[in-house]
Amino acid sequence: MPSNNQTDAKPLRSSPRLSHALGIRNAAMVMGRLSLSGTLLLVLASGVVGAAPQKHDARGDSAALAKMLAQQNDCDDPQNGVEINDLKYFDFGHSGSEKLIVLASTCNTGTAGPDVHSVFARNPDGTFSELPVPDVDQKYFDGMVGNRNYDLSVRKGELVAMWHDRSGRPLPPLTITYRWNGSGFEVKSIRAPYMGQSAGK
Repeated sequence: MPSNNQTDAKPLRSSPRLSHALGIRNAAMVMGRLSLSGTLLLVLASGVVGAAPQKHDARGDSAALAKMLAQQNDCDDPQNGVEINDLKYFDFGHSGSEKLIVLASTCNTGTAGPDVHSVFARNPDGTFSELPVPDVDQKYFDGMVGNRNYDLSVRKGELVAMWHDRSGRPLPPLTITYRWNGSGFEVKSIRAPYMGQSAGK
């Protein structure tokens, strides 16, 4: 039996104000941890994904390229002597410096289509330098019919020149794929399904 001097223990009770304050404090701590975790994840994700894509001034680049090409091709009117038919951007080799892939028609082409098929690098001063793209043997052009021209595109990180002619055949008569070797372009593959054939074959 309990002693007559022993008193019954009573549970401690916190005041409603104290409970409310503790609840707010705990909630703030949890939110702080979640915010820190979210920030850490965002930083890690940014490192994995990489830098944001570069912003392009296609209109300004087109105007600057047209002026440069007009001067190089002795076109009398620098404003109207060159038309930029197509302008693409791609970072070959993922160096952080995008190249400009250009199709253009100068005052010298007449009705033959674009006579400039080039890749340019942007110089620190804002000007452009053309990057050499290797030529291929003339035998690969055998079998093309009539006016022939080609487009430039990027497939799987590689530069592709796809030719077309007036034969009406289902496949492109010549497709050349160039890969970037770290300092320039080199021929990776050549596909000429009609080489040496006439248009009727």
